[in-house]
Amino acid sequence: MIESPEEQSKFEKIYYTYRDLMFYIAHGILHNDHDAEDAVHNAFVAIAENIQKIEDSVCPKTKSYIVIVVESKAIDIYRRRQRHPEI
Repeated sequence: MIESPEEQSKFEKIYYTYRDLMFYIAHGILHNDHDAEDAVHNAFVAIAENIQKIEDSVCPKTKSYIVIVVESKAIDIYRRRQRHPEI
């Protein structure tokens, strides 16, 4: 997924800058630590797949993109949980 050292550095900077915000957003949607961690993980996988599209790792545009991705992944988990409730 991440091929060059500069992309790896960019991803690490994104990870350390936004991981707490991402968890906060996912937990706000899912109200469950485990599911929120899964959503954040899925979001980071999606971000890693599209890392070449991110120009600057710390800017409002990147923050907006990351928030949208983690919200989407959290909503996916929420919908999956609604279709298959735990017993």
